[in-house]
Amino acid sequence: MREELGLFIDTENGDWIDLGLPNSEPGENAMMVLRISEENGSYTALIKSKAGTQIPPHVHLGETVVYVLEGALEYHGGVATAGGYVYEPSGAVHEATKHDVDTVYFVHVQNGAVFFNEDGSEGPVYDWRSVMAIRDAHEASNAQA
Repeated sequence: MREELGLFIDTENGDWIDLGLPNSEPGENAMMVLRISEENGSYTALIKSKAGTQIPPHVHLGETVVYVLEGALEYHGGVATAGGYVYEPSGAVHEATKHDVDTVYFVHVQNGAVFFNEDGSEGPVYDWRSVMAIRDAHEASNAQA
């Protein structure tokens, strides 16, 4: 998708799509895709995680920027609360990101991340292509309903 003049999204009424992450149950973590950039291999999204859930361990394939809008996330032994900014460089590997309370945060992900399965093996890659496929499948499912 190429935006000629800009892009405006009503995030109050946008679609939340289950992330389908390893070691997660459906409905625990969802994303609202804001933008996918084929030109630079990135995507921007809102992530919504329920209290008591986590984002599984993963390695970043490019830099990632996180801004917490509501709630809190535990990351590398620290806690980012509403208004907190997190920067993760390419190659950053970390354990699960935990959410003790309902949490919503903005992410801008360059080149994606590889999530690890419960046994420690490499699992799915979430990059712009896979996020686009998840979004497109969700939209196709809604169109048929």
